[in-house]
Amino acid sequence: AAVLRGREGEGFDAVVLRRRENGGRVALTVPPLETTVAGVDAESGATIRLRLVAADVASGTVEFAPA
Repeated sequence: AAVLRGREGEGFDAVVLRRRENGGRVALTVPPLETTVAGVDAESGATIRLRLVAADVASGTVEFAPA
């Protein structure tokens, strides 16, 4: 989360690792990060664009949304 602090609103490319009922597990390459994102509707292996919604250093969490 600290690496992304202050970058809210920016777009990032990610690869869908697997779909889930409520979204998808994705991997960013820059910065290297794996997370679950709600609202992802793409097949595994697809490259998608995400927008950083929040980066909370205190809790160590990040929140992305489909761009």
